[in-house]
Amino acid sequence: MADIKYVKMYNFYNYFGDDNIYEFHNGMNVIIADNNGGKSKLYNAFLLVISNEVIDSDSRKKKSLVSKIDKFKVISDRAKKEAEQNDVLITGVELAFETETYIFTFNKTFVSKKLNQKSPYNLENWNIGDLKTNIKRKNKRSRTTQAIDIADEQEKLDSLLPFQLRQYCMFQGEEVVNLVDSGLTNAINKLTDLRKFRYFENFLLDIYNKFDKKLRNEEKSSATNQHEANRLENSIEHIEENIKLAKFDLSERNEQLINVKESIDKLSRLINEATKQSNVYKEYGKVSERLSKIASDIEDFEKNYNQSFFSNKWILKGFSEYAKKFDLLRSEYEDDLARQRIQEFKTLLPQDSPDIPSLKKMLEEEICLVCGRKAPENSEAYMHISKLKDEHEMGKKSKRHSPIKLFCDSLYREISNIPLEKGIDESIKMKADKLKMLRKLNSELSDEKNELSNKLITNKEENEKILNDYQTKVDQKGILKKTIDNIEKNLAIMNADLRSKKKQLSNLSKNDLALKPLKNSVQILEDLLEIFKKTRKRFYVEEAVKFEESINNIYKSLTMGNETNPGNVKISVDSTYNFSANLINSEGGSLSGQGAAFQRMKQLAIVMGLMNKSRRSASFPLIADAPISEMGEILTQNFFYNIPNVFIQSIIFIKDFYGVDGDLNVIGKNIINNPSLNIRAFLNTAIGKEQHERKTEIKLIHTEQNGEQL
Repeated sequence: MADIKYVKMYNFYNYFGDDNIYEFHNGMNVIIADNNGGKSKLYNAFLLVISNEVIDSDSRKKKSLVSKIDKFKVISDRAKKEAEQNDVLITGVELAFETETYIFTFNKTFVSKKLNQKSPYNLENWNIGDLKTNIKRKNKRSRTTQAIDIADEQEKLDSLLPFQLRQYCMFQGEEVVNLVDSGLTNAINKLTDLRKFRYFENFLLDIYNKFDKKLRNEEKSSATNQHEANRLENSIEHIEENIKLAKFDLSERNEQLINVKESIDKLSRLINEATKQSNVYKEYGKVSERLSKIASDIEDFEKNYNQSFFSNKWILKGFSEYAKKFDLLRSEYEDDLARQRIQEFKTLLPQDSPDIPSLKKMLEEEICLVCGRKAPENSEAYMHISKLKDEHEMGKKSKRHSPIKLFCDSLYREISNIPLEKGIDESIKMKADKLKMLRKLNSELSDEKNELSNKLITNKEENEKILNDYQTKVDQKGILKKTIDNIEKNLAIMNADLRSKKKQLSNLSKNDLALKPLKNSVQILEDLLEIFKKTRKRFYVEEAVKFEESINNIYKSLTMGNETNPGNVKISVDSTYNFSANLINSEGGSLSGQGAAFQRMKQLAIVMGLMNKSRRSASFPLIADAPISEMGEILTQNFFYNIPNVFIQSIIFIKDFYGVDGDLNVIGKNIINNPSLNIRAFLNTAIGKEQHERKTEIKLIHTEQNGEQL
């Protein structure tokens, strides 16, 4: 068994300087960092040493550091910035493995020299050397150090971290999804000896074909009817060729079916969210439509609301007392106007024209202003003027009112006919309440629309594509199954026909006794092949059961504590010896559409179950970058509690424990400080906002030695 003792980086990405080191222990090691805190770059450090590659952050593809541009991207931008002309930078990684006897160090670095004072971010201004590897082995007892030939690098790495197991104990979060989907059969074959069955079967089949061909040639040579024997042999060869083509077609179709199943499995992790997204889009459309209608209603209402000031006489609200006062003012105004006329116009008025104020003036001055004659009190002229005044005042003379009087009289009657303080107030209140209700509903719908908008993760086209692709793959799966069934039925018919033709050829032979030993050999080989196929099937089923049990024990532990039933993992083997993993419910039915969290846990359970049941279980460290991103508190805790059961040493990079204040959050503290987990924890802090100022500061915040936070 080998542990990773430490990893050290020199001006590697945002690990500026030569003091960047993580010293690990034989247990769980956790590196906590926010986005751009160095997690992926640290993973690249392991990748560079173990696989001679790094993941390019722009293309997200693995690249070997052969070209100058790829090496230039790896160099710390801060180191580039601070370099002066002729300064030399060392960039690279040193990784140390520790066994019971030795410490192996793998050092991969390259040297860069700044050529001038020009921009440090331009490749042309640097001379970049080749990536060099240095391997050493230190004996822990004798303390002697020995260099190891670079030609033995991969062999030594494979002894410490076998190539066939590498992808199952070294991966990034998003890769977990593809680890098993890319070939569960391949994974189980790598971890067991099942793949040897294929070699033995091919070996037996090759021997059988040779003996069978020899037997047929002998039978044809000794046939009593050569013409019939030749016809049967041609027919046999034709059937064998068709069987060969059918098997090839069957193999192709099965491969397509595996790919379709993998696509369905991948899409099934998205289909639940896509269905939710589709429902959100539908609800979003409905709310948008209602919101548009409400906005139109409010606009129409506000127009009608303004018109109500006139049509419903809201403009008169509170003006009843003013109307009465205005009427008095109007009378006084008309009296003043009459007096002004008398003063301004000296012409005599017609007999029937004087108004009441003029007649009153005549009586007071005892003179007729119409003819200018005197009208002493109690005289006939005086009495005539007095009579005219009385008739005016009693309304017996035809009434002539000014426009303002007519308006005021009419206005007063309108005011008098409606209960101002009740009718208009209630009318206004009803309208105001309705407007308030409409505006409240508009606000609520706007909030609902914003809330729905925040739930829209994918755009509508992407979402519909997922739903359509899923249905297309399901349809393809059904078609392929029918096609495979038909091919298998045809193969059964052709094999039966082949046996019949071979028997007919054998019956034509006249030298049966001489051919008996050869016939017995062919029969024995046929029996061996049949036994071998049944044995292979039994072994594959047994392995499936063994892995299924191990995987489900882990899956149950990873998903425990959830309100919904996560189902069980079912490992199946088809007729072509391919393994598949599916979630099933308590009744054995397919459990599709599970959320991303359960799907991620299924993948982790399969990987951990495979490693746990392999003959090399727990012998190698786990290196995982963000394996449980956004899994929630319960599933995150379950993951950390289960890791020590499978991997003696683990190195896990995680963001989920990083708090907003730059410290551990609650769940991070609960897990890191759990003494049973034996955790050594590092907290990364990114210093410098700009990339050319960036340096990742490594701080050991918890050590397993005393079980307390530092």
